[in-house]
Amino acid sequence: MAADAERQETFGISGMVCASCAQTVEKAVRSLPAVSSVSVNLATEKMNVTFDPNLASGEDIEKKVKDAGYEAKPIGEASKALAAKKAEKKKELKNLQIRFWVSAALCACLLYMAFYGPLPYWLSAAIPFSVVQLVLCAAVVGINWKIYAIGFSTLIKGHPNMDSLVFLGSGTAFVYSIVATALVLAGQRQWSGKLYFESGAVILCLVTLGKFFETRSKREAGEAINRLMDLSPAQATLLENGRQKQIPLSEVKPGDILLVKPGEKVPADGKILSGSSQVDESMITGESALIEKAPGDSVIGASLNSSGSFTMEVEKSASDGELSKIISLVEQAQSAKIPVARLADTISGFFVPVIISIAVIVGILWIFVGRQNWLFGLTVAISVLVIACPCALGLATPTAIMVGTGRGAEEGVLIRGGESLEKAYKLTAVAFDKTGTITSGKPEVSGIRNFSELDEEAILKIFAAAEAGSEHPIAKAVAKEAEKRGLGAPEEAEEFGAISGKGVWAKVSGKSYLVGSFALMEENRIPVSQVAQKAAEEMADEGCTLLFLSDASSLIALMGVKDSVKPTSKAAISALKSMGIKTVMITGDNKRTADRVAKEVGVDEVFAGVLPEGKIGIVSSLQKEGKRVAMVGDGINDAPALSQADVGIAIGSGTDVAISSADIVLMKSDLMGVPTAIELSKATMNNIKENLFWALFYNLIGVPIAGGILFLFGGPLLNPMISAACMSMSSVCVVLNALRLRRFHRPKKWN
Repeated sequence: MAADAERQETFGISGMVCASCAQTVEKAVRSLPAVSSVSVNLATEKMNVTFDPNLASGEDIEKKVKDAGYEAKPIGEASKALAAKKAEKKKELKNLQIRFWVSAALCACLLYMAFYGPLPYWLSAAIPFSVVQLVLCAAVVGINWKIYAIGFSTLIKGHPNMDSLVFLGSGTAFVYSIVATALVLAGQRQWSGKLYFESGAVILCLVTLGKFFETRSKREAGEAINRLMDLSPAQATLLENGRQKQIPLSEVKPGDILLVKPGEKVPADGKILSGSSQVDESMITGESALIEKAPGDSVIGASLNSSGSFTMEVEKSASDGELSKIISLVEQAQSAKIPVARLADTISGFFVPVIISIAVIVGILWIFVGRQNWLFGLTVAISVLVIACPCALGLATPTAIMVGTGRGAEEGVLIRGGESLEKAYKLTAVAFDKTGTITSGKPEVSGIRNFSELDEEAILKIFAAAEAGSEHPIAKAVAKEAEKRGLGAPEEAEEFGAISGKGVWAKVSGKSYLVGSFALMEENRIPVSQVAQKAAEEMADEGCTLLFLSDASSLIALMGVKDSVKPTSKAAISALKSMGIKTVMITGDNKRTADRVAKEVGVDEVFAGVLPEGKIGIVSSLQKEGKRVAMVGDGINDAPALSQADVGIAIGSGTDVAISSADIVLMKSDLMGVPTAIELSKATMNNIKENLFWALFYNLIGVPIAGGILFLFGGPLLNPMISAACMSMSSVCVVLNALRLRRFHRPKKWN
């Protein structure tokens, strides 16, 4: 299968109740030859499929899922899909709540009749006593018929799940009691004292209660995405033929002209046409200061317009904007599987068939070896069936990832996938780029040293013209300095070329110039006098990045550009060192400047004068030393190193190339996000291990107890109703444990 022909699509899956369901869906879809990978997430109820569209279609995948007993629907626009899912979950919760309360009322009547009494004379007789219980239990079964339907369907298809265990346990008690009632009607009145209707009904009632709590907890676990979605306004003001018209956000499309009033949220990404304002973009970029916006400036969807009104042209629909990208990253992470989940997947694959076998074997052993009556054996078998819980195993990993990545998004740390989350807590070294990562990336010209007969204004014009073709922050600093001195827009270079990691060459007014590092001068045999070298050393000692300007034969001038260190860089590096993590700075800047910055922020090791391709080598050498390395950067030249590192961390304000190469994105451009991401990774992985332990421990302890091990030593026999309550609560406990991650905050000592 050609990799470039593949397509990835996400489907919403309904009907899943436990990890066995997710395994069944994965197995069914993987059987299609066109599918190269498939991952089903029980917690988010989503399936990511990579397949060749030339060999299969989305409809083929949906059919495979349907044949397995479930339903798949492709997920389209993020906002619509999430809104629909939210409404669906709300409806499901309401339905479960009603089912439980009605079932509970009927079960209360059954329990009263079975255990307490006294009963009216007409009801205490064997026939009405049995028939009324049959009617009450049948009503509970009817209300919760979906559990039986799904359990029976998956059992018949050879893919039993948790509902299959409930169906077998509750259904066996129900059918047995129906037979006993038939014997009562046939005249054998003694069977009225051997009914199990209350057990069959209460099992269903407690399972429904468990599903209600589990669904509500899972909804709370996914609240991070809902909060992100709530950032967008519901409507927008469309300007059409001079008239204002309110339209839903989903109808906003590129090219529309919108009016944004004070206090309103910007509906979509676009550009201001008229008017001006101050806009708060902190919810997207993390920058707390209000940003001045004027005609021609870009605005981000979901940011807050704080003062004036303006009109804007929409450039991206809500589904393609920055907020949607963030939501997609969070969803992508929440839907991912991590290697530690393979244990749960392996166990879940054979869990239900094994439990059914154990229930049958234990029941038979008690009858024939333990010399108990068949009713005792039936009770034990039912208890084993209903106490086992593959659901807890299935939820252990995805729920923790869902809550952890959601909490990370709220902290401005976007973790792309579960595998990145698992790798981050094992990091032993972090390598940083300098410009735009440790420093603000907004350098300013600090001084010019002239070694020619040209005046400073002419020199600055040459610098500006030569750097005009570059997107590097230093080029912008030169242009800003020229504008500040009233030189206007820089002259356009007749020819221009970038020299990787060293600088640029340009032809300005018919003459060729070089602008760049000392290495560029050496490479082109441009003599640098001792006076110039001393000036360079002085500027470097002040923390300046140096730009040498020369023509084809001689040095003309030296420019110092200074970039301030971000306020949080020192604290972030200190936090990493307190965690026992080695810190490294890799920069193309000269050694003096690099050492000055390194000393200021406290990094352990510095690599200066490194070309873009050299960054990969340094990361690789650290890995060869046995270190697990994260690379933090923001530029195009950082992308290869980000990919080489065990974990690539991109600054959110950086280039799209760097962000797309990264495993973790820091939306707030704050280096405190690095230790926060590592600490969150540790907390999430610990939570997953706790969940897996308790899920496995619960089943290892619960099944033997239900099988009657306590009875062997003179203890009580576990009632199937108690087994059902334990089973329902086990998965709820796993989800509640995962929800503790919502309280995660970076340690106060770092602030």
